[in-house]
Amino acid sequence: MKLWRRVFRAQFLLELRVRTAPLGLRVSHPKTQQNEAYFEGGTPHGLNRSVLEDFCDVNPYRYVFSNTQHRSHPLIMRVLQGFYPFKIATGKAFREPGWLKGMSMAPNVAIGDQRVLLANLNNAKEENETNAAEAQWIGDTLRFIADRKKQTCPGAKKWSVFVITPYRAQLKLLTGRSKGSINGWWRELCVEYLTDEELEIRCLTADSCQGKEANISLTSLVRTERVGFLNVPNRILMMLSRASDYLMIAAHRSTFPSDYLWGTLFKRMKLCEALMYDDARTASA
Repeated sequence: MKLWRRVFRAQFLLELRVRTAPLGLRVSHPKTQQNEAYFEGGTPHGLNRSVLEDFCDVNPYRYVFSNTQHRSHPLIMRVLQGFYPFKIATGKAFREPGWLKGMSMAPNVAIGDQRVLLANLNNAKEENETNAAEAQWIGDTLRFIADRKKQTCPGAKKWSVFVITPYRAQLKLLTGRSKGSINGWWRELCVEYLTDEELEIRCLTADSCQGKEANISLTSLVRTERVGFLNVPNRILMMLSRASDYLMIAAHRSTFPSDYLWGTLFKRMKLCEALMYDDARTASA
């Protein structure tokens, strides 16, 4: 009887494998590890590594960003990949940055072909977990993005924008500054949700943005003296993986690029030709 059950179970699984389509699960969990694979190559990254770690080792001729990553618990991926060998590809296929130009949904018109914009604010100063210079830059950038969309894609689908910061005090400042800077074209839906005919904007803390994604993400790192707890890989990955199209980072000129982990990330982004700067600097900067 036991042998019959094992044979039946094995035959049943084989039939399922042949007759069913590949299955993909998407989960959000505080301990979820990141996994990434390319459709073109079909080679997944190690399940015991994060996308952040893979980013530092990726082929420099590849772009790595959140639109190619898949969030799923590694145990689930092992089951699925074992059940459907060579048939499961996680993430989304990547296309060259310029591919979006001319499309109705083209956030790249905001900052060019590069996928990451780093604003090195030399005059920024941290004060009681707030940074007024970064808040002002983000407010001005939101207005610029909205104006660009009106000029290039009028009437197209709204662009979703996240404004992310690790500090609640900065979140409060950002919400107020965002309203003041874009006064005249936004209307408030609730405390942390703004919209007009061009943009939908949400201001979030780093801890509250898990499982959410927007076309464009603006991140205010606040710190100007030392990186502190912001050099934790999981926290970095959380903040930098919320944008499906473009990521904009406001950071102090010397604090973050001089940190080993952040400096490695910025160098790798630049090597991938994915990084541009929002200040006057030479190509060797």
